[in-house]
Amino acid sequence: RSTHVTLLISRSTHVTLLISRSTHVTLLISRSTHVTLLISRSTHVTLLISTSTHVTLLISRSTHVTLLISRSTHVTLLISRSTHVTLLISRSTHVTLLISRSTHVTLLISRSTHVTLLISRSTHVTLLISRSTHVTLLISRSTHVTLLISRSTHVTLLISRSTHVTLLISRSTHVTLLISRSTHVTLLICRSTHVTLLISRSTHVTLLISRSTHVTLLISRSTHVTLLISRSTHVTLLISRSTHVTLLNSRSTHVTLLISRSTHVTLLISRSTHFTLLISRSGHVTLLISRSTHFTLLIFRSTHVTLLISRST
Repeated sequence: RSTHVTLLISRSTHVTLLISRSTHVTLLISRSTHVTLLISRSTHVTLLISTSTHVTLLISRSTHVTLLISRSTHVTLLISRSTHVTLLISRSTHVTLLISRSTHVTLLISRSTHVTLLISRSTHVTLLISRSTHVTLLISRSTHVTLLISRSTHVTLLISRSTHVTLLISRSTHVTLLISRSTHVTLLICRSTHVTLLISRSTHVTLLISRSTHVTLLISRSTHVTLLISRSTHVTLLISRSTHVTLLNSRSTHVTLLISRSTHVTLLISRSTHFTLLISRSGHVTLLISRSTHFTLLIFRSTHVTLLISRST
């Protein structure tokens, strides 16, 4: 009574009970079930140890913490009701799981598969990192964006469902691909070959630019026009299938050629030699003008008439 201690020993049930009213501690030991129970009312702690199942349970009501350790399954479980955090560690499967209900975050780490998974329900973001495959995946449901990064293949993929845009970047092949489903535009850039390709399905236009060969090609399917520009050879070619006109201009040779298949007219102009040639197959007329020699020749094949004018002589 002086120490406020009560000790009860039962040899038949193999139970030992110790109660200390001064320290507010209760200790129960059962050798038959291999269980030890410690209750401290002053610190609000309950400790349960089971040596048969290799389980240790610690409950702290003051800090609102529950700790469970299982040595047989190699599992540790920690629950904190004050911070709303649950932590699960499995050493056998090399998995760590963290759940925070206050921040709405779930974190899963697997050391065997080298995978880290982060889920945030408040920001609607899912992040997956795989160190074995060198892949990072980010999904944002609020912004409708999916981002995939592969460091092994050097590929970055971005998909935006709100703007209907897909972007693919390959650093190994030096290729960038942009697809916009809202504007119906496809853009392909290849830095290794110095080629840029633009396709617009709404305007029916295809544009090809090659910086290595200095060539620009424009195709318009709506107006049936094809335009080819070569800066290296200084040649411009224009083909109109609707008007049946072909125009070729060479700035290096100073030659312009115009062919009209609808009117059956061919026009050749040479600015270097001061030469102009006009051929009309429908009117059966050929006109040749040479400004350098002051010579004009006109031929009428229908009337069999040839006219020659020499202003020099």
